[in-house]
Amino acid sequence: LTSTEMADILNVVANRTRELSVKKGIKYVAVFKNHGPDGGTSLVHSHMQVVAYNKVPELVKEEAASSLQGKRCLYCAIVRQEAKSKRFITENKSFVAFAPFASRFNYEAWLFSKKHWTSITELNPAVMMDLASLLKSILGKLSSFNPSYNFFFHNTPKGKKLHFHVEITPRIATWGGFEMQTGEIVNSVKPEEAAKFYRS
Repeated sequence: LTSTEMADILNVVANRTRELSVKKGIKYVAVFKNHGPDGGTSLVHSHMQVVAYNKVPELVKEEAASSLQGKRCLYCAIVRQEAKSKRFITENKSFVAFAPFASRFNYEAWLFSKKHWTSITELNPAVMMDLASLLKSILGKLSSFNPSYNFFFHNTPKGKKLHFHVEITPRIATWGGFEMQTGEIVNSVKPEEAAKFYRS
């Protein structure tokens, strides 16, 4: 897809998120893409999924609860720090991409808005195009070896102020007994090496 076509799709996602989130009983709208057999793909054609959910996922709850320190957003501080670190991948006017410090997946990448947007539904056309361009860049780099992957949007739950972001999680390594028993993840690719791959 071109960046413009990608932005068109993201605008559809924003519209569906906006419309579904006001329905009675809906507490969170989950948006994600599964790619490849290890990413959970069940249909052969490329697609994204939007699920109107009657509860806020635990991970999103935890992020929202821990993201604010007083009146300051900790993710805003992380974005500023990672934009100058060896984990930095790339940026444009509205977004920055980096490999997270404690990556769960080989070549995991996060895309954060530079401004504290709380949802994809708030993005204006220029910002949406910036998101599309950055997402296209990261996914294009991954396509060089075509791994399975997931990506998903983290929007703010109602009444919270979570910093909007996108997580891209390539599914290259298989979690074994240690990960399943302990919940601790062994990642053989350092985030600095992952960032270097994306920058190359």
